[in-house]
Amino acid sequence: MNKAWYEKNKKNLCDILRIERCQQLLSQEDIARRTGLRQDVVCKIETGKRRIDIIEMIAYSEALNLSLPELAEDIEKGFVTKRPLVLPRMKAKTIDENFKVLYNRRKKHFLDVLKKERTFQSLSMEELALRMGVSVKVAERMEMGERRIDVIEMIAYCKALNITLTKFAEKITSRFFAVQLLAYQRKRSR
Repeated sequence: MNKAWYEKNKKNLCDILRIERCQQLLSQEDIARRTGLRQDVVCKIETGKRRIDIIEMIAYSEALNLSLPELAEDIEKGFVTKRPLVLPRMKAKTIDENFKVLYNRRKKHFLDVLKKERTFQSLSMEELALRMGVSVKVAERMEMGERRIDVIEMIAYCKALNITLTKFAEKITSRFFAVQLLAYQRKRSR
């Protein structure tokens, strides 16, 4: 993966996250409470000192009262879409265990969608790695969940699959919604 391309996109991502947060009059502490991340981690993400993986990005978009596809669209365009201020604040979540459980559950479904997209396009792991500009081992570890995929790497992954990050975000969101609906229906039928 081209380092200059990666760094340019990382800076763009950090700027977008910070601008979205500020437009909604939220502090880093507000984002930390809503995502389950610590405030110093939110600061490091916004300044580019720490990578943000795609599952954390989902929590971050929810903390900003945005859908993942809306945030993905801003990232792809390279600028923040002007939106009306959303003042009704989300309830603060119980962080510790709930965040870890939700993170792991979402990661499982995210990895399923990731693998299905690659296999649907009949793309071998070698071809994917070549298109992404990474080693086959790195690509395999990403798909198996042994290596966190940050948002910029996800953009490269989507480009290798010839889909937009926004389209992929819509697929992930649909999958999460379907899983939640199924869980709700099971709970109701008891």
